[in-house]
Amino acid sequence: MPTRYDRNRHRKIYPINRKTPKYVVTSTVTGAQIETATVTFSNSLSQTYTFTTSYSAVPIVVATGDNNVNVYISSINTTEVVINTSEAFTGNVYLQITAS
Repeated sequence: MPTRYDRNRHRKIYPINRKTPKYVVTSTVTGAQIETATVTFSNSLSQTYTFTTSYSAVPIVVATGDNNVNVYISSINTTEVVINTSEAFTGNVYLQITAS
């Protein structure tokens, strides 16, 4: 049985008429509370970040590390978040905080 291959996937073909990118609006809510922060780890497993704005409910927090390490949130409330890592490392963890 013959195998079918898509030739466009095996070599780079640049068409004359390129499609324009379609941008996505991530939030349609006006006046949304969004906060970003960078937490620096210095050979530690856990850090606490205190929010700069006050939230009436527990916010949504996304944590991302810049090294090859797992980052997770162990506890969160309306005033602070505790970030843990899978191993002690030195680097930055980037936070995106959004009001729920």
